[in-house]
Amino acid sequence: MRHTTSDPRSRALEFRRQRLRRRASRTFLLPRWTCPTEVIIAALSEPRDRVVSEVADLIFHVSVLLTDIDIDWNEIGQELGRRAK
Repeated sequence: MRHTTSDPRSRALEFRRQRLRRRASRTFLLPRWTCPTEVIIAALSEPRDRVVSEVADLIFHVSVLLTDIDIDWNEIGQELGRRAK
C-alpha cells in the first residue's frame, strides 16, 4: 500500500521504485513480444495444443502489461462490447 507524503526522501524513494518497476517491466516484456507471431505460426502449422500454449503465453504477457500500466480487464471487455455493436 502506497502512502502519499510530502517528505522529499519518501518521494525520491517512490520515484526510484517506479523507475525500477518500469525498467523491470520492459526487461520482462520486450523480448516476449514475439508471442503474436508465434500464435500465428502455430495456428498455421502446429497441433491444437501448441496453439493453446502460444495463446496462453500471449494472454499472460498482455496481463502483465495491463497490470503494469494499470488497465483492468473490465476496460478491455467494455471496449470489445462497444465493437460488437
